[in-house]
Amino acid sequence: MNLLGRSVPDLILMDINLKGEINGIETAKMIKKRIHIPVIYLTSHSDDETLARAKETYPEGFITKPFNDNDLKVAIELALASNMIR
Repeated sequence: MNLLGRSVPDLILMDINLKGEINGIETAKMIKKRIHIPVIYLTSHSDDETLARAKETYPEGFITKPFNDNDLKVAIELALASNMIR
């Protein structure tokens, strides 16, 4: 979280399953409390519970693994475009 204060990215690609004590959804919640940055989740988990928890962070995208390059490109372009409007 300290790096976020020094350099703010245009977009975050977040895996829902992260090593450590908190997962990607919790990490996204903490980031979005500080600053609005579009988040796209990349995950192999698309069960109803995971999707419901992810929706609480209002992500700009949710891509399930395995994904193809075009799906990722489209999601990134749309998230960046919608963020420019805000």
